[in-house]
Amino acid sequence: MNAHVAVRLLALRRQEGLSQEDLAEKLGVTRQAVSKWERGETLPDTDNLVTLARLYGVSLDDLLLSHTPAEPERTSDETPCEACAVPIDATKPDSVVEFSDPALDAELAHLNTPVAAEPPKEPTAVGYADLEFEMMGSRVRFSRPVFPYPIIITLCFLALGFFWHWWHPTWMLFLTIPLYYTMPDFSPGKDKRAELLKFCFPVLVVIIYLLLGFYLNWWHPTWLIFCTIPLYYTFITQAEIH
Repeated sequence: MNAHVAVRLLALRRQEGLSQEDLAEKLGVTRQAVSKWERGETLPDTDNLVTLARLYGVSLDDLLLSHTPAEPERTSDETPCEACAVPIDATKPDSVVEFSDPALDAELAHLNTPVAAEPPKEPTAVGYADLEFEMMGSRVRFSRPVFPYPIIITLCFLALGFFWHWWHPTWMLFLTIPLYYTMPDFSPGKDKRAELLKFCFPVLVVIIYLLLGFYLNWWHPTWLIFCTIPLYYTFITQAEIH
């Protein structure tokens, strides 16, 4: 039943020159709902059926029932309809003449085509984390052993704080976390430029500046060290790195 209704709904919509989005907007439903109706997965509810019948100018019977109109009675000496491309066999009054819409058949065949399964992904080596991101137009991907570095840093910070009251400036230990996970890997086969680009050089500059300021009180003119950040990335992107 659903398949016949689905074909009927699809044919009527196309006959009216409506897209699925246009029909969904007129009915106040989503395009996915219209798509499910036309694939035969679900049927419209009563209110939507009445609205569809009024919109297409057909009765509910014509909308829901798939029937072939009865052929008029004819005698054996009648000739086939000249306007019909399919000859009528007068000796078989109950024969059914099938018509097909090539465009409609192609769309239904596309809907019934099974979706190819995605190839299985290669498993990641146990104990390694694969990270991938984009930086300055370059796609960077690297693997690093899974080590609970943030947990170790947190435990060290709490131990130094509770036992020696070194809450400051040991809080700067947390700034080393991004450095650990972006540390360049210059092993054979690695793209050295990409490895240098993924390194959090600005965080390293901040750490150096804070250390010089807290311990040596060199807040000025060491703030000029921040000028090295654009120089670093300019050098990496333009220099020849082998």
